[in-house]
Amino acid sequence: MAAVTVLGTTFNTTSGTHTVTATPAVGDQIIIVTASTGNVSAAIPTDNQGGTYTTIVSALGGAGGNRMMIHVRNQLIPAASSTIFTHAPGASTGGGLCVLKATGMSRIGVAAAKQSAKEDNQGGGGTPAPVLVAVPVSTNPIIGAVFNGTSPATMTPRAGYTERADVGYATPTTGLEVISLDSGEASATITWGSASASGFASSAVELDASPPAPIMEFRTPQVM
Repeated sequence: MAAVTVLGTTFNTTSGTHTVTATPAVGDQIIIVTASTGNVSAAIPTDNQGGTYTTIVSALGGAGGNRMMIHVRNQLIPAASSTIFTHAPGASTGGGLCVLKATGMSRIGVAAAKQSAKEDNQGGGGTPAPVLVAVPVSTNPIIGAVFNGTSPATMTPRAGYTERADVGYATPTTGLEVISLDSGEASATITWGSASASGFASSAVELDASPPAPIMEFRTPQVM
């Protein structure tokens, strides 16, 4: 069964590039949540093991002036060595990244994500509740994130979910919460356990923990 844990989070008011240094295991599937204020760049993260990434979902907050994204690595981790994960969106008023790993995954890149949902530019006082197209497969992990104007984000995770990050900075006042569930989701609506005191963006991704379809081998019949 697939399982999600956090490798590390960096989130602060420093402009531009942020990094997380961590040591994943061979075969880990990496998922990175990035968020920046004062910047709507669609820049994709990188790492110094040569990984490339695909963006699965992107949500806007702060009246469209801030962006949060969830990305998946296009290759499983090849070596259990100290790795620098980097997001470089350009000049910003702050931001960072939360690096997660999923074990027990065989699908990679865009195939590792079965579906996603988001909410853009939601007003304060609302409860984050991105709606997936379909009810998730019960054995698939779910990752969710809220990007708001409170420091830290100070959200209550959805029932049954584990909080992986609840961080923030003061200038401008900003928060990021990341949650995950390994299995058992029975609703297409991923509703948090509390309202956000400030305006927010939210997103959710269902990972695909099923094995890849078998490759069929076709052979030309031999004439006897």
